[in-house]
Amino acid sequence: MAESTVVVENFAGWRKSIKDLDTGLDKELKQGLRTIGVKVTTRAKEWARAQGLVASGDLVRKIAPSVTQKGVAIVAKAKRGTFAYPAVYEYGGRGNLAAGPRAFLTPAVKASEALIRDELGKVIDEVSRKAGFH
Repeated sequence: MAESTVVVENFAGWRKSIKDLDTGLDKELKQGLRTIGVKVTTRAKEWARAQGLVASGDLVRKIAPSVTQKGVAIVAKAKRGTFAYPAVYEYGGRGNLAAGPRAFLTPAVKASEALIRDELGKVIDEVSRKAGFH
């Protein structure tokens, strides 16, 4: 699956170090990541609405941030039965790995790259400062 990402080298290792020092700082980092994810999710929802992908409302309603040890992802969890239909809109279906003509996640992440870098930098600096790294 094609992804549009902003990468921080060894982020999972750095996050583990923070967690080992102070689990409270890891929780603060996680909250910062979630806040960034919510901002990008808002853009993805706007993009999906602009594409006219709102017939049932499930697709837009189920776009959400997912914070993991490695970072934050924006996911579309809507399904029809067991079929995850947002992937068809995003990638065009049938193994296509490029963003499809009705994509909403990839464009939202690409449009948010500067915001993600700026906000992530602030979160990392603040947590690093509290951990005594600065």
